Amino acid sequence: MVPRVLLEKVSLLDTSFKRGAIDIVGPIKPTSNAGHRFILSLVDCATRYAETAPLLSVPEEVLNDQGIQFMSDSMRKVCGLLGIKQKIAKLYNLMCNGMVEWFNATLKTCLRYLYSEQLRQWHR
Repeated sequence: MVPRVLLEKVSLLDTSFKRGAIDIVGPIKPTSNAGHRFILSLVDCATRYAETAPLLSVPEEVLNDQGIQFMSDSMRKVCGLLGIKQKIAKLYNLMCNGMVEWFNATLKTCLRYLYSEQLRQWHR
């Protein structure tokens, strides 16, 4: 018998990318020609904008910082259900999760450049 769970009220969103829903679909049979068995999907709950990425397999481990979204019971349960070992980066040690931190720095630089270019176009 499935245990009963109380429904929780979810507020309507008026801001894009305030809440995202993430899931892994699979294993998919038959696999793609490239051997992909899973699909990682992310949907913005306000706009319904979706992104997907094919995966050959579910990661055995994920490395994340100590953000509240990663330290939640929900995240621990998802990792447990999928058999993923969650590794937590040490607080204030950027080198522990350096790959994504470098990517984020590059991404922020690109976004600042794009933003400044758009401002220039508006002022012409």
